[in-house]
Amino acid sequence: RSGFVILGPEAANPIRNLPPKLVNDCINRLREKDLVTILLGTDEARLSALCQFHQNWAFWRRLNIGQVKGLMSLADRFIGCDSGPMHLAAALDLDVVAIFGPNTSARCGPIMNKGKVVEKEFPCRPCNQNKPCPYDIRCLKSLTAQDVL
Repeated sequence: RSGFVILGPEAANPIRNLPPKLVNDCINRLREKDLVTILLGTDEARLSALCQFHQNWAFWRRLNIGQVKGLMSLADRFIGCDSGPMHLAAALDLDVVAIFGPNTSARCGPIMNKGKVVEKEFPCRPCNQNKPCPYDIRCLKSLTAQDVL
């Protein structure tokens, strides 16, 4: 075991980003298990703030794709939203927790040998992700760290 988990809270389409409360709660649950969280993403302000809030338990820096691949080869698990990094982690045979909100795993889930998909069914899923959500993204905001971990 490496002692760290990669958490990818961001997607190319921001409507698929993990809610801040879920991200914070997941980091706290991982900390209870003595697992450090390595954050993966590009929103420097958001991710740096998370690192400051969770000092010595959450880390981030900008990485290129080769560095991401190397990091994934060492991690215990990848937890993340419907995104490119989640699919890369699955392709690298990492234990993946794939979190789906506006999209469905049946439609574009990862091909993986290890891990699980986390999603809650709502009649509005899958939705038009190019318009504001009339339900305040309940598909993601209803998920808890217990659902994920």
